Amino acid sequence: MKFRTIVSVFSSVIFLAACAQTPNTSTVQLSPLTQWRMGVFEPNTTIKTSARINEGVLANGMRYFIVENQTPKNEVVVRMRVGVGSMYEASEDAGIAHFLEHMAFNGSKNVPEGEMISILERYGLRFGADTNASTSFEETIYKLDLPKNDAETLETALFLMRETASNLTIEPDAVAAEIPVVQSEYEARNNIYMDAYKASLAQWSKGLHYIDRFPIGTLATISGLTAESVKAFYDTHYYPANTQLIIVGDIDTQATLNKIEAAFGDWHKPNINTGFEAGSLVVNDDVNVATFSGPNLPTQVSLFYVTPARLQPDTIENRRANYVEQIANGILSYRLNSLVLAGNAPFEGVGSSHGLTFNQADVSQVIAQMQPDKWAESLSALVLEIRRMVEFGVSEQELIRQVKAIRNSLVTTAQSEDTLPSGAFANAILGNITTGEILNEPSASLDLFVELMETFSVEEINEVITRQFTRIPPTIFIQFAEQETALPSSNEIKGVYDNALTQSVTANEAQAIKAFAYTQFGEPGKVIEKSYNDAYDYSSYTFANGVRLNVKATELVKEKVLIRVRYGSGTKALPQSLAGLNDLYNFYIVGGLGEHSVNELRELLSDKNVSLSFSADFNGYGGTFSTSNDTLSEQLQLITAYITDPGYSETVLPLFRKNVEQGAKQRKNTIAAVKSYEVSNAIYGDDHRMGPAPVDAVLARDFNELKTVLKAALERGPMTITVVGDINVDNVVDEIAKTLGSLDINVPAPRHEWIEGIRLQAPNNVILTHEGNPENASLTRYFKTTDNSDLSVALQLRVLAAVLQLKVQDVIREELGASYSPSARASGSNDIKGDGMLFLDTLTTPAQLALVETTFDELIAGVKVPGNITEDEVKRAIEPMLASLKGAKERNGFWLSRLSALHTKPDTFAKFEAAPDIYSSITPEDLTQLAQRYLIAQNQIDVKVLPTKIAEK
Repeated sequence: MKFRTIVSVFSSVIFLAACAQTPNTSTVQLSPLTQWRMGVFEPNTTIKTSARINEGVLANGMRYFIVENQTPKNEVVVRMRVGVGSMYEASEDAGIAHFLEHMAFNGSKNVPEGEMISILERYGLRFGADTNASTSFEETIYKLDLPKNDAETLETALFLMRETASNLTIEPDAVAAEIPVVQSEYEARNNIYMDAYKASLAQWSKGLHYIDRFPIGTLATISGLTAESVKAFYDTHYYPANTQLIIVGDIDTQATLNKIEAAFGDWHKPNINTGFEAGSLVVNDDVNVATFSGPNLPTQVSLFYVTPARLQPDTIENRRANYVEQIANGILSYRLNSLVLAGNAPFEGVGSSHGLTFNQADVSQVIAQMQPDKWAESLSALVLEIRRMVEFGVSEQELIRQVKAIRNSLVTTAQSEDTLPSGAFANAILGNITTGEILNEPSASLDLFVELMETFSVEEINEVITRQFTRIPPTIFIQFAEQETALPSSNEIKGVYDNALTQSVTANEAQAIKAFAYTQFGEPGKVIEKSYNDAYDYSSYTFANGVRLNVKATELVKEKVLIRVRYGSGTKALPQSLAGLNDLYNFYIVGGLGEHSVNELRELLSDKNVSLSFSADFNGYGGTFSTSNDTLSEQLQLITAYITDPGYSETVLPLFRKNVEQGAKQRKNTIAAVKSYEVSNAIYGDDHRMGPAPVDAVLARDFNELKTVLKAALERGPMTITVVGDINVDNVVDEIAKTLGSLDINVPAPRHEWIEGIRLQAPNNVILTHEGNPENASLTRYFKTTDNSDLSVALQLRVLAAVLQLKVQDVIREELGASYSPSARASGSNDIKGDGMLFLDTLTTPAQLALVETTFDELIAGVKVPGNITEDEVKRAIEPMLASLKGAKERNGFWLSRLSALHTKPDTFAKFEAAPDIYSSITPEDLTQLAQRYLIAQNQIDVKVLPTKIAEK
């Protein structure tokens, strides 16, 4: 698609605005900006609901939305929304809406307790915590992603949705059994970050009731729920007129509507017209100051400017107003982040936003994170930057840049509107049910914006900024880590704020932006070898400098292109003395390029659909990049520039180290953080190729070390490139030839090699500690298995883990109520000889940890006994895996992964094709024998994560 460039648009605006000064000029001759100011601007684009959405209402009042969509083919997304959430609850029943969501999987009139999940697993669906349902303040959503689009699967899904909507039994025993599960979920979410969020919300949403109606409820109210109270809530709020059904996928509209009628048409229940009282926002009449402290919290300063929301209908005028606000706040956010990236800010991270929250509050927020001793300087800097915008306004250059960025985002979405994923389509419909907005095609949004952007002006942006930040005194909320010294008083904080209001500010100076310097890299490289695979429709090329390319054209997502570049040997080749260098590599893009600072790059790339997702992995440096067909050249130029001429700017190293230090302070705050940072090192004997490096080691890394490693990686190679997407293959080859294929290197062919000497330290018992919620503890039991060289064994281990997943769900969650989301997984290495694991993991309470440990013992012993693994369990474990394989080729990510692996593993497609037959041949006896072989004491590692105070006893 070709679009008029933003520069020409704004040039015409300026020219036409000048011409418009002539008296008696007709409307046709006036610029769009002048027409808008005169109130006579009429865009050609209209906004209307996408013709692809077939919307209707059954006779009983239930709304439905049906969309035929083949991205991906043969799959269907089903969503059922019920218009009830925690805001509809009585205070004594807080959490009942979410609890009812849990009960949807615990038995109905036509489905015995515990069977609903089993039924769907037999059809190939995966289940897990938060996967199949969610409850928020105002709605409950049930979700099924069907891996097959045959009539039987869809009818079964609709049957089960109907059971959920009207036929739940809600037996007393089932309610009693579910209470500890939901309490476990409460404890899993109850951490210092949630406490800090609630403390902030309580300050800026005074008068609204949301702070008292969090969907999870409280431990006390959850424990007090009864079958009678849950049934009463169900009977009150679940009725046809309060329910919407969304079905998107590879379906026939009329046939699907017939199935909906058959499943829901006889559901009759009157419209009760339930509602809730949101409260009334208390508006600041003076600056409101509040602080909060908690263990190891990052220091953050937030400014909230909040007034009651004014809900507006979805009109062109209101969309334009929203765009103007988006531009204004985008400029502020850009300015603040530019200060950080240039090393001129007292804070390390910053963001700003504006929008409606809960449809009740109009919120402008600015938030920054800094070192504890920089809070006052940071607060002052935020206020000064806001004042600078209010007093001096924005520049034409800033307006143009932000408009270009929004337009680019709209172009990117519009380019692929014919291949929008079904899940994204369904989520968009869900979102618009609550907002009442018109769900039009992305191309219409783009066309409208292109017309409207000629009406935007610096003056209007300045008016919006002034209105947002002078309409009301702010709420200042500062969170700190717990500390021995007293927190600053409200008067002290307000004094810093008041002082910032009196300091002088000057206007920003416009920065000259030079053209992108990296468009030529030498004589285009020559292809010395090429081949084509007819079976999988991909091409392979070798360039004279040794660079290898695998490329495949698909139309799975229109205009989208995925690129994976990998060079050098990766982190597996790093010695322990350079541990943590990968952390610096993952940050090095912030150092810019030799010819451009990172802020210059942000300006240059504002209208380009390119990404900078560089990352180091076990086998190479590089990354995976997402772009569009029309920006493929720019993306490859950018990648090549960062590989050949990174800026290594020393000015960003302090920012890197501050971020590392800040992250280190939070490594004990939650069990998840402890697992992320400590478990790999504990079970692999502190081999930092497998786990994070110590903080001191990361802080010691510098760009000179990275420069040496990356120079060697580039010169010694290998270098592989994989490109997949809506492309012309010959064009891709030409662009690679001009960039990475032209480099003056001579790298060897990539080859696979098994790494020796990295191994799990089994048997072992590890106790780690966390400083978060004292009611949280976890047990992870690992068993050392093997690598993926034997495909049959590798797949059998995955199925064995999936069977154990079913068993831990049934016993630990459903029978014992000892955990919200117990799990089991298996993985094997493709690179490390003999490395693989099967593990069971449970987040629970310290009081129940011994029970979980005993249950693990019993379950592990049980799967080693012949006859204790059933045919049904094997089927339920395997069907989701088969379904995943069946739909894999409908996703670009599959092709990117397989073609990337093909550079070093020529059997990757053969293994993929062999997998279904291997899965289908697996028997309970195979799994029992595998359990007897691997799930043994000498292979076992137990990792417990305990609250610090308990561990110290």
